[in-house]
Amino acid sequence: MASDQVVTSKDVLAALLEVRRRGRHRVRSELEKLEPDLTEYALEQLSAVHHAVLDAAVRPAHVRRITRRAEELAAVLVTALRTAHVPGRHPRKIESGASAWTSARAGIRR
Repeated sequence: MASDQVVTSKDVLAALLEVRRRGRHRVRSELEKLEPDLTEYALEQLSAVHHAVLDAAVRPAHVRRITRRAEELAAVLVTALRTAHVPGRHPRKIESGASAWTSARAGIRR
């Protein structure tokens, strides 16, 4: 599937490294300050997933592991989106190859 070039795989991997380096709890508390409604929704859904898995007679250790992974996934995705949409946070070239060449030639006057 083609990327929309707003959030790249580099953004997602950078967010994953950031979340793992700083920790889920620290990232979550920062997101609670920056995006309170989104964080509230995500936590409600994580709680619902936690209870649904627990009700499925899965061992509590596995439930905690699944919940942690879901929480990390949510933190990574929200962090990647926020990073990609903050102008100037990390510049990246969107155009490449032939499209950059075509754009450059369009600006040349003869």
